[in-house]
Amino acid sequence: MQEFEYIDRLFFETELDEEEVRRKVALQIANQETSQEAFDLGKKFSEEIEKNFLVNLSLQLISDEVGYGVFAKEAILPNVFIGEYLGVIRKNDFRRYTEAQNDYLYQYPIVSDEGLNFVIDATKGNLTRFINHSCTPNLDKKFVLHKGIYHLIFVTNQRIEKGEQLTINYGKNYWYTRQEPVPF
Repeated sequence: MQEFEYIDRLFFETELDEEEVRRKVALQIANQETSQEAFDLGKKFSEEIEKNFLVNLSLQLISDEVGYGVFAKEAILPNVFIGEYLGVIRKNDFRRYTEAQNDYLYQYPIVSDEGLNFVIDATKGNLTRFINHSCTPNLDKKFVLHKGIYHLIFVTNQRIEKGEQLTINYGKNYWYTRQEPVPF
């Protein structure tokens, strides 16, 4: 099996990016532009976020076309924290258009002062970066607040059986520059 690099936490590309994101999140909170769910789930799953918890998962090659997928090593109940999408929070600047297409970018819910979207670049993230798309996913993705920043977490929306692939719906924006998959 191919070897991958992994990181074990969410971090910022620069200190200035972190300062800007924290300032903008604080402003959203002050202006009551943050959902109650983001607060509630941030509190509920604070220990898992702190410990970079990840349920017992395996990485398996599905095919050359699809690549890898993430599978449950044991049955998982509904409403269970699976893990956090870890990577580097950075501005989605010109690199997005000059580098090869990065399949591991997830748009962060903050826009920079220059009007650039922040993203989580999980190129060297944890196993969650290999969770594949489905039109009928068994996971929900949620941005939650923890210690003044947003964290993207995955929570089961149904029972998942041992050996079952974990999936999310990537959303329409992901497919803007890619060929949409056949629904499964």
